[in-house]
Amino acid sequence: MKKQNLREKTVADLQIREKELADQLFALRALLERHAIETTFPLDLTGADPFVEVRRHLDDMRRADQAGDDLAKDDAHRAFHGAVVALAGNRQLDLALEPILLRLQRP
Repeated sequence: MKKQNLREKTVADLQIREKELADQLFALRALLERHAIETTFPLDLTGADPFVEVRRHLDDMRRADQAGDDLAKDDAHRAFHGAVVALAGNRQLDLALEPILLRLQRP
């Protein structure tokens, strides 16, 4: 196999592996978020609004998107997912989600 073809094959293989890794991480994030939501509800709505942080991060994402600030949008997106899971009040779930969110963030 020629050197150029070998390089192209290696790059293609890496891209496939990266896509597979991303797919697995997205699936794991969805599983953890689903568990968080299932254990969160019903929420006690008699006190402070439990969705303040979730809404704040959604607003941050919108503002960053309108400003064309991809880095700020990614940060707000990651924080949004963290805030959704934090609703469950399960510190171990928060700790399990954090490295997944970091791996999914764009380089």
